[in-house]
Amino acid sequence: MEDLRVGLDGRAAERGFQSVAAIEVGEDGSIFVLDFDTQQVSRFDSHGSPLAVFAGKGSADQQLTQAAGLSLAPDGTVWVWDYGRDRFAVYSRRGTYLKSVGRIVEGTLFPWRGGFLADGRLVDWGVRLGPKPASGGTQSISYVPAPMGQEGGPSEESIMPVEFVAPLSRGGRRIPYASNRTVAVERNGDLWLADPSVYRVHRRAPSGDTLLTFSLEVEAAAVSETQIDSILAAQLPFREGRRLQRDEIPSRLPIVRRLFSDEVYVYVMPHDAFDELGTVIDVFQHDGLFVDRVRRPIQAMFPFPAPVARAGYIYAGVQDSLGEFVSRLRLEERGG
Repeated sequence: MEDLRVGLDGRAAERGFQSVAAIEVGEDGSIFVLDFDTQQVSRFDSHGSPLAVFAGKGSADQQLTQAAGLSLAPDGTVWVWDYGRDRFAVYSRRGTYLKSVGRIVEGTLFPWRGGFLADGRLVDWGVRLGPKPASGGTQSISYVPAPMGQEGGPSEESIMPVEFVAPLSRGGRRIPYASNRTVAVERNGDLWLADPSVYRVHRRAPSGDTLLTFSLEVEAAAVSETQIDSILAAQLPFREGRRLQRDEIPSRLPIVRRLFSDEVYVYVMPHDAFDELGTVIDVFQHDGLFVDRVRRPIQAMFPFPAPVARAGYIYAGVQDSLGEFVSRLRLEERGG
């Protein structure tokens, strides 16, 4: 059930949240929200009361340009992923600017799924382009996790031998319904990865070894002609050589839309998670045992921001007729 809404009454800024880009939650339950439009970070206590607002859009060191990710370091500092300036801006919990740390990889993964590991390293995500095919084939793009130390520069393991690949169109564009963005990073460095075309989830170690695989029997829905027409119509600004072609769009929708986890559970949002009744989330234990399918009474935003799960709560950005806000959902166990 929903037990808290943050940002509806204008406490985060004069007009409330305009575009929630990232959410992070501290061990004490404090809530950090990054607004993409204003580039402000707002901090609230566990009851939703405002504590601080900092950063903001601008070119000064303490300001942000295109920030879209947050992570809390073990020492309590707030690291903001500012991809517009290819860096992390670091602040105290009270919002005092401390330093900037440059990224060690190129490219971006949206929504950003990096964060701090238990050993103090920060996982960022880089992009590698596959070789261009000789004639008319499909190029690939690989998303690669890269740990770095808190002082900047690569850690002992500069690149984890784990990646996931998504195809690009013949014109070099990402293909709708084909990009695999379903990934979550555990604090020990393990990764949860989901195949987009089947309901199958893998847990992989930093070494690249697969530790666990679990699945559900779900049939993928077809991509409708209306959906294809909408995709093709939306790319009119692109020159002809960069436009997607009808035959490059998959015939089936991906089954898994979103994946995230906490200390106990793995949460999977299927592609049809959003309907008129709310948002569906499938809950699994870390050993792959299916626990339950829960439904939020309100719709979560997609594709940003990535939901955050902490200590039996799910935090997600929501947009409805009331405006844009962060919702906290408390998971309740069903009785015998």
